Amino acid sequence: MKCYAVIVPLAVCFGVGGALRSQGEVGLAGTGSPTGSTVFTLANVQAAVSSSISSIEELSMVPDPLAAGRFYGSLTVVGLPSSAGGAGSTDILSFVYVRSGTTETVTYDSNAAVMNTSGAEFGFQWGPDGLYAICDSGAQKIQATRATTSAALGSRTAISGMPTSPSPARMFPCFINGVRSIVHDSGAIPSTIVSRTHDLAGASVGSTTTTVVSGGNPFGAYAVAGSDGDAEALLSINYVSASSADIDWNGDLQSSTAPILWPPFSSYGGYAWSVCLGGGRVFFVNQAKVVEQVDVIGLLGDELPAAGGQVDLTAFSPILPAAATADVTLFYAATSYLSPPVTVTGTQNMLGIFDSAGLIYLGSGTHAQASGRAALSFTSPAFSAGTVIPIQGLTQLGAGGNPFWTSTAAIRYN
Repeated sequence: MKCYAVIVPLAVCFGVGGALRSQGEVGLAGTGSPTGSTVFTLANVQAAVSSSISSIEELSMVPDPLAAGRFYGSLTVVGLPSSAGGAGSTDILSFVYVRSGTTETVTYDSNAAVMNTSGAEFGFQWGPDGLYAICDSGAQKIQATRATTSAALGSRTAISGMPTSPSPARMFPCFINGVRSIVHDSGAIPSTIVSRTHDLAGASVGSTTTTVVSGGNPFGAYAVAGSDGDAEALLSINYVSASSADIDWNGDLQSSTAPILWPPFSSYGGYAWSVCLGGGRVFFVNQAKVVEQVDVIGLLGDELPAAGGQVDLTAFSPILPAAATADVTLFYAATSYLSPPVTVTGTQNMLGIFDSAGLIYLGSGTHAQASGRAALSFTSPAFSAGTVIPIQGLTQLGAGGNPFWTSTAAIRYN
């Protein structure tokens, strides 16, 4: 047992316990309220591509693993002309989004044009390396690859093994514990989100599914990867009715973890169509087909074998200018989750972990201004399979003000 000093009013000690219930007490910390995006506007898309584009239906992006602040993304739009790769009613318009401090640049291209047909395409998602993509095309689930991240996608291929009745509304490509996978909803209400292995070379998915989100009616999953490249958390849309859908956060990929209605949207009276995360900023398309955004602070945990090994934790906050004072996160662990979470004087968001002996300080991480991310890695001894160690961070923004508690997460041993 070890003791540490911390900056919150708690005497802290921590002893290692056994298996605990899944995390799920505290969601992302929003640094403000959602506002309209100033770059992903219909007027800007029309000016950059074509005035014939009449609406933005979806938005998604994934980070370039080799260039901090650079993202490969796509819009699903209505009215994309053939000169820009359009072919039907709703089409995919790909782009590269670069954010450097407060400067945002979007460069549209036709690299995803091969996905477009005379029918309706939607749910386009780039793979985590930007070298492949998956998409819904009518009743088909399709994929395509490319040789470099600046090249156009090659020929499209149907993904064998994906269900078509009921048909999942959205798919998302990712790695889960080092295995290439696709997460998708079950396609029926009440819905769940499941994962399948993905054989990219064979254009197929495994027949075995693992439920990663249950409760509510989740669809449109967006997997958030940690510093080791594995998906550690999910954003998703929770269908309420034909005119209402909220945004949920799942801090792990465990079906026993209840989705958290994300606080900035708890009073959001509308319909969110799609959601994604880029550089500590959540983007979503509302029912008026307007892209909104809000800056966030969160924490990603890790899963590893019962034999132990390297633990990779990731805290994230908004991208900052290079000359700005960097954000810093302190990482803590405990033996249980607080239910309900509590407020702590002098801090923002909620404290969601606790132990009668206190918290253990794991270490600190300075956020890179270009990515908004801070990683903490260390070697863990062996634990019994099923052991769950609750974790949470306390992030001090470089701009000052009271620090924020991050979302809760977990170190899990399988």
